Amino acid sequence: MGRPVVTDESEFGAMGVRIVDTIVHDALHHLFRPRERRDLGIDGEIELVDESDEKRRGTGRLIAVQIKCGLSFFSEIDGDSYVYRGESKHLEYWSDFSLPVLIIICHPYTKEAYWSEFSHVAAERLDKGWKMSIPRRNRLQDASLELERIARRNHVDDVLDLAVQTWMHARHAERVEFCGLFEMPRDYHWYRHLVKVGNEQVMVHWVYARYGRFEVDEIANVLHYLPGNKAYGSRLILCLVGESAESFTPTAEAIQKLREADGVELVRLIYRKDWHSVGEYESDGNVTMEYRGGKPVYRETLAGDWVP
Repeated sequence: MGRPVVTDESEFGAMGVRIVDTIVHDALHHLFRPRERRDLGIDGEIELVDESDEKRRGTGRLIAVQIKCGLSFFSEIDGDSYVYRGESKHLEYWSDFSLPVLIIICHPYTKEAYWSEFSHVAAERLDKGWKMSIPRRNRLQDASLELERIARRNHVDDVLDLAVQTWMHARHAERVEFCGLFEMPRDYHWYRHLVKVGNEQVMVHWVYARYGRFEVDEIANVLHYLPGNKAYGSRLILCLVGESAESFTPTAEAIQKLREADGVELVRLIYRKDWHSVGEYESDGNVTMEYRGGKPVYRETLAGDWVP
């Protein structure tokens, strides 16, 4: 009788979990909990640990992870990134997942791990499956700050996306219809929405100044993906979402490039955390919070006072 064969796939799978566990515990000082059943595409969870006092305290802030280990995951390189290719079933599953999902690839010999956060925006649909980039600079052991940012904004993106959609409906007198996630064209990439405003189809994307300022690289990517997406919309409505006027100041040069770009309509929105809503930050420094028939009917100062 033959004996069971230990395959590279099963051995590498277990090795990847060990690599991630070691890095999360020893380098990042957080908790890693592997899942016994990994057939659904989630291999474990990272829970952030608070070390602000002498005790290590769990925070309840979780990040789900999918771990892949093997040389094949490092064989395809595009510029400064590894190319990860996934199955369609995971695209749908992770898009609806209640936690942020990290894809982590592990090298079986160097024991290094690289990560990228999954999002349907970053995933490029293919005839079979999809692909996304994992930057070579994203070493897991160096990701302490990034993981904290991801875990602490678990639900902010969902709230902002709903707020921007509500603003779109109010701002336009014409009928506004958002294309559903799974009706998106396969090669429509990176921008968040396709929208019909009356008879016009436009692209809509928003960028958030998550920690008081906009990331210049993220704004630069807006222009990078514009040529490839122009077939799907007559223009791009780009919403820069900040919590104060100061959010827009440090990136004035990048914002000016967006203003000059052909086919980009730039909108500055102020996020009101207390109301979970956004208002349009006008050139006079006031914020339009309500519209009727697409026309402003209620404006405020940045302090929240009514402007007659």
